[in-house]
Amino acid sequence: MRRQTRTRPAVLLVGCALTLVACSSGSPLTGQPAASSSPAATVASGTTGVATATAASSGAAVGSPGGASRAAPECAAAQLHVGETSAEGATGHVFVSLRFTNTGHAACFLQGYPGVAAVTAGGRVELNARRTLTGFASGPGQGRVTPVTIRPGQSAYAITEAEDAAPDGSAACAGKSATRLLVTPPDQTMPTSIPNHLRICADFQIHPIISSGNL
Repeated sequence: MRRQTRTRPAVLLVGCALTLVACSSGSPLTGQPAASSSPAATVASGTTGVATATAASSGAAVGSPGGASRAAPECAAAQLHVGETSAEGATGHVFVSLRFTNTGHAACFLQGYPGVAAVTAGGRVELNARRTLTGFASGPGQGRVTPVTIRPGQSAYAITEAEDAAPDGSAACAGKSATRLLVTPPDQTMPTSIPNHLRICADFQIHPIISSGNL
């Protein structure tokens, strides 16, 4: 009896090839997988370290944890003062809470991930923070990205963290020369430069915006 051999349609192979290309794409600047729903700190080629938020915030617009309405507009960079709390550390990890204070005269909301880049005194980017929902220093108490409404004079926060030593135990430290952090609020392109009080050697992360009650 003669055995018949089936040939798989070529279109399937082409489709798989296209899928592999899409799945392997990532940021050419950070080497991290591209994230489609949250902003990262990135630097345009040839610049001296200007961080910009490059993607929209993620999560459903359902109101802030305190029950405030999303009728408030999104906060613009010009109405926010960016600062930080005191740096903390434990078991090889260091972290600080970035503080976004509403300096305007009306309530506004923030949602998603700020962009954060660790830069040298000369403006060279050492590392871009990777967007993660939670980490060693925790993250949103709700376990998801939610909008946070900020009334005038009040603040929202986002935790950034890193490991303060190389994972392999060597003396290498990728961000050892970083003296500043460039911070960009979600959905904005205007960064603020603040002092860096963290020793950023590896696993540099930024978590989403949270209210003060979730710190």
